[in-house]
Amino acid sequence: MNTLPNSLEAEENVIASILVDNSNHKYIDKLEEIDFYNQKNREIFKTIKELHNNDAVIDLLTVKEKGAKKYDGEKLFAELIRITDKLVFASNIEHYIKILKNLSIRRQIYFKATEICKEILGTDSDKDETDIKNEMIQKFIDIKTQNNEANHEMKDVMSQTTANIEKKYRDRDDLRYRTGYFDVDKVTDGLHEQELTIIAARPSVGKTAFALQMAENIAKKRSIYIFRKFRNE
Repeated sequence: MNTLPNSLEAEENVIASILVDNSNHKYIDKLEEIDFYNQKNREIFKTIKELHNNDAVIDLLTVKEKGAKKYDGEKLFAELIRITDKLVFASNIEHYIKILKNLSIRRQIYFKATEICKEILGTDSDKDETDIKNEMIQKFIDIKTQNNEANHEMKDVMSQTTANIEKKYRDRDDLRYRTGYFDVDKVTDGLHEQELTIIAARPSVGKTAFALQMAENIAKKRSIYIFRKFRNE
C-alpha cells in the first residue's frame, strides 16, 4: 500500500512551535492525536496535550519527564532537542496546522472509504437502496473538520439570536423604552437595550431638545414601571 498523505516537517514544526513559544499553547485544543501520522510525533503530542489538560507547564523538561513514564526518556529528550533545533519561525504554526488538518482529513476519508467498501459487501440485499446511500453519506459527514466546529458556533449564534427575537416579541407591550413620539416609536418600535439608534440632522434644528424630551418621556415611563412593580410586590 502506498504511504498515506502526511508531512513529517509540518508535524515537527507544530510540536516545536508549541514547545518553544508559550503563546502557541492556544492551538493545542485545535489539534488531535489523529492529526499526526508519525507514531513518535503522535506520542509526543499526546504527552503535550495531557500536560495542557492538567494546566501544567509545557516545555522540553516537562514533556520528557511525563513521557518517560511510557517511553525511553533519554531518547525522547534527544528527539525533542532535534525537533526544536530545526525550527526557524514559531510564528508559522497556523500554516503548518492547516497542512496537518488537510492531510489528516484526507487520511480519514481514505480509511472511511475503505471501511465503507468492506461494509457495503455485507449489506443485506433486501435493504432499501436510499437508506444504504444515506448511511454511507452520513459516515463521511461524521468526519470532524474545522468547519464542523464553525458550524457548531454558528448554531449557538442562531440559537441566541432566536432567543433574543422571542424575548423582544414577548416584551412588545413593554412601554418603558418608548420615546413618547408616536411616529418614531412606529418606525423603531421604541428603543432597545444593547442597540444603538442614531438620529441625524443638520446643526441647529433641534436634535438636542428632541433627545432631552425623549429622555424625559422614557424617565417618566420608567418611574411608573418601577412604582407599579414595587406596589405589586
